[in-house]
Formats: sequence, structure tokens, C-alpha cells
Amino acid sequence: MQMDAINAAAQSTAGQTSYDNAKVAADAAQFADVLKKAQTNLNDVQGASGTVSAEKSAAQDKKLREVCTGFEEMFMDMMYKQMRETVPKDSLFGESNADNILESMRDSAVMKQAAASGGVGLADMLYRQMKQQSGAAIQGAKK
Repeated sequence: MQMDAINAAAQSTAGQTSYDNAKVAADAAQFADVLKKAQTNLNDVQGASGTVSAEKSAAQDKKLREVCTGFEEMFMDMMYKQMRETVPKDSLFGESNADNILESMRDSAVMKQAAASGGVGLADMLYRQMKQQSGAAIQGAKK
């Protein structure tokens, strides 16, 4: 009898571990996709010459703002997931992978909306910094 309880606990832990591993892999893949999209957007705006023309600067600003907001969204989502893991689990109703997935999806949607409505200011700070750096790079290329 005691061995059955130990085996059930081990299977439960293994199921949670596989969920955690899948979640980490999905987060890494999402981060890689955001970076790839940012690089593609930058290459589209810069073109073959590596410099930005005057007519493309508005498109560059818009894409830079989107990438910065996307980064803030992803950062806030990861931060929120880590904060949620510090809260003790409630064993009153039990726990299932479906509940974990639903909770994760809900948290991601909330953080996406939070980032779109201004977030914590990370996107604005990144935008200003990258805008300043890109302006300096353009001035350096013109010399």
C-alpha cells in the first residue's frame, strides 16, 4: 500500500516536471521568435545599404515601438509566471495540467493587455534608448 502512494506521488511530480520543462521550452521558443522578428524588421527597414532613408524612418519608429512593446510584454509575462510560482498551491480542489495551462494562458493575456496599455514603462525606456543609439549610428554612417 505504501509503495502505491510513493509511486503515485512520483508520477505526479514527474507530470509537473514535464509541464515545467514544456513551459520553459515554449518560453524559449517564444523569445527566439521575438528576436527573429525584430531582426527581420530591422533588416527590412535598413535595406541593403545598412542606412535608413528619410521616408522609412516613420516605419522604423513604428516597428521599433512594436518590438519594444513585445519585449515588455514577454518580460512582464515571465516575471508574472515566476511570481505565481512563489505562491503556495491550494490542495483543496486539486491541481491538473488543464488548470495550469488555463492559468498560464490567462496570465499571458493579462500581461499582453497590461503591456499594450503602458505596462511598467520598460517599452518606452527601451524605445528612447534604441532610438538614440540608432540616431547615433546613422550620424556615424554619414561621416
